[in-house]
Amino acid sequence: MSQSNEQAALQFQLRQVLDQQNLVGQRADINAIAGNLGVSLLDCAAALAYLFTQTQVLSASKTLEQTVADIILPNIKMVRYRLEVGSKHHCTLDSLIKVLVEESGVDKNNIQNVNIQGDYTIIELPEGMPADIFVHLKTVEIGQKPLEIKRLKSINKKRRNFRRGRQRKTTMPGAAESAVLHSAIEP
Repeated sequence: MSQSNEQAALQFQLRQVLDQQNLVGQRADINAIAGNLGVSLLDCAAALAYLFTQTQVLSASKTLEQTVADIILPNIKMVRYRLEVGSKHHCTLDSLIKVLVEESGVDKNNIQNVNIQGDYTIIELPEGMPADIFVHLKTVEIGQKPLEIKRLKSINKKRRNFRRGRQRKTTMPGAAESAVLHSAIEP
């Protein structure tokens, strides 16, 4: 993944945290740390990013995005997508996760509910995927078949229940109802 994709992925994850998490306590902590050290908030943030980078070097298996993603709380809203690749295209869970992580920068822990069928795959990814990454994923291939990713509409529970309630029930008339029907038909 190139530097710009890594930056886009990090920005995507940071935007999710900023939009979905209450960071009042963390802001107070950073303000206090910066004040105690006598440095600007930007210098404090840069030092934190450096520490994360050093953690990456020490662990040798984590990227900065993964380290940041480890901090993100699990309250991420998910969106369902359909991919036009399946088991008949030699799509496996491992290959799919690898491609999505490399091509979109999504954290592998945020890839959920993967359902690989013969011709297609249903998957859940975090809400807020940037448009350029979404367009790029349409052309990415697994087994020489483009993903052709499409967002699926969410099913509204009330609407689904409404349709169920409107289904007609067909019942056979009982003896009393049958007699009423016959008397209404006969002259």
